[in-house]
Amino acid sequence: QNSPLDNRYVCSICLKTDMVERGMAPMDAIKAATSVPADHMGFQADFEALEAGRFGDLIAVRGNPLEDMTIMRDVEVVIKGGLMFKLEK
Repeated sequence: QNSPLDNRYVCSICLKTDMVERGMAPMDAIKAATSVPADHMGFQADFEALEAGRFGDLIAVRGNPLEDMTIMRDVEVVIKGGLMFKLEK
């Protein structure tokens, strides 16, 4: 796989953006695609903080997705499996 953004990330980004476009609050959409599924699968304790020993991947975008969810489509950095990838435009 050449990109750190696999289909799970792309689908999650599209899902969050679509939920907001249909009227869901941005933070609720982010939680619906991240912490809510983790909680239902029993993984919440492993994912609830950014610190050593925790699981989870991280994306970085320029701006605040709570103000404009469409920026989630323009990921700049991915941290996956402990490795950082800066995405080229």
